[in-house]
Amino acid sequence: MRSNLMAVLGVGMLLCVVFGVTFVGQYTGGPVKDPDKPGGAAAIVGVPLSFASTEMGFDPTSDDLGKKYFDGFYEVTDQLHPVNFWFKNPHPQPVAFTVRGRSCSACTSANVAVVAPEALKKFESATAVARFGLGVTPVPDLVTPMAHLALLNSLQWQPLNFETPDVGVSIPAAADADTPTWGVFQVLVKVTGVGPKRLAAEVGMAVGTAPAVRQVFAVAVIGAAGLEVAPKRIDLGDFPEGAAPRVTELLCWSATRDQDELPPPSVSVNVQDAFLKLGTPVPLTPADRNRIAAEKLGGGGPLRVKGGYTIPVTLLRKVPASAGAATQPDVGPYERQVGVAGVGSSVLAVTVTANVTGVLALRDGGVIDLKDFNGRSGVERSVAVVSDRTDLTLELVPEECLPKFVKVTLGTPSDVAGRREWSIKLVVPPDACQADLPPDSAVVLRGVTGGESVKIKLPMKGRGFVRGR
Repeated sequence: MRSNLMAVLGVGMLLCVVFGVTFVGQYTGGPVKDPDKPGGAAAIVGVPLSFASTEMGFDPTSDDLGKKYFDGFYEVTDQLHPVNFWFKNPHPQPVAFTVRGRSCSACTSANVAVVAPEALKKFESATAVARFGLGVTPVPDLVTPMAHLALLNSLQWQPLNFETPDVGVSIPAAADADTPTWGVFQVLVKVTGVGPKRLAAEVGMAVGTAPAVRQVFAVAVIGAAGLEVAPKRIDLGDFPEGAAPRVTELLCWSATRDQDELPPPSVSVNVQDAFLKLGTPVPLTPADRNRIAAEKLGGGGPLRVKGGYTIPVTLLRKVPASAGAATQPDVGPYERQVGVAGVGSSVLAVTVTANVTGVLALRDGGVIDLKDFNGRSGVERSVAVVSDRTDLTLELVPEECLPKFVKVTLGTPSDVAGRREWSIKLVVPPDACQADLPPDSAVVLRGVTGGESVKIKLPMKGRGFVRGR
């Protein structure tokens, strides 16, 4: 029930705002005297129908309440979303209303409806209490949007055919100078892809045999996923021995689903270890949602946050010892893929990275760089690794070194000025590589110090080329 009510209020509040602005008569038009005609006979000058607005798009900073509360964000489905443009005919002549063209034939259609006088009276009666308020304390006006939605649902909508632009609908003349004819031009839009899209529909309005006055109506919509995450990449930087846990937050939100329509997301990690901890999703408060929307996470454009969660993400540098399990992450680049699911079948990926340092390091730089080399003849390089732990012992883990065609040899250690140093020799055989080394290229070592074992991954890069290519 609450979800249905919120849906009514979300759509109804927008529609009643636009209707209310029109209804109080801020958009006047009406007959004027034409001095060029004998006796100053009444004539229609300008656009025959007076519209509250001719464009619609979500803009939370706008003074136009219609734009401020326009939904704007829609999930990609086959559903048609109505965008209503209220108008009035204050003239003593009927107006022929036709559609003339559209920017997207596959995602735009149109209807028009005339509001009967008795329907307006019923609406006025239903909303009388809300308009006058009760006492000195303002009360939430739930009646107005619900009554307005009922009014819209009661209208007899007439479809307009863009393929037959000469066939339209006659908007009746005003009953008298104080009783205009009210109506709604409805543009139905379908969102076919993620991202912003601007749609347009052109109409014609004619009185008698006069040429039709054309008017373009523009609708800006944004196709959105039911659930989005930010950031897409969490880089925790260098992570040395003894460092405190690194804690950050992953934000999940929806621009289309209210909080009670958005289930808590489930999270998973592509490689399980004891060092990356994902906390329980925490629902966003209304203040959180407003703050996030104000920060414009949607790539600098306006953003609506209807519901969402934060998920604590913690990376630990050391964990208590347990049977057969490592107590520290591998030294070197750390990377995990976090999957977030909660709406539909799609899983959103977030990359968590860090550079785990300590125990051992390359003497020059953070990457073994074979540089550019002749792929025909291959290359031979030697690099040095050093450690402040003079009790550290190292061994090569050849089955985990990549790529397999690189031959790796670990030299014997030497102690110099309180540090222990090793030389690593790398050989790329002739004709083994004639392109960039794979991105997962690395030399993998196992070190033991203080009774603890730690794995060390030294990333490697380089490019084999062939002259003349």
